[in-house]
Amino acid sequence: MLDRITTELLDALRDTARLRTSPSCGLRLALAAAWSAYGHALDVLHLKGLGRAVPSVCGGAAQS
Repeated sequence: MLDRITTELLDALRDTARLRTSPSCGLRLALAAAWSAYGHALDVLHLKGLGRAVPSVCGGAAQS
């Protein structure tokens, strides 16, 4: 099961490479993260986790 999930995750990363390397990625990601944090009423711990995870999304292509 873990192998299947890992494969699906890597496929999804590959499929989003164009979006993650676009110039608008940072702004779009920041807006999505803020909307998600608000919508899910994240507490301080989860906001910190989101803040640490988000910067790694834009600018990188999936490794295969």
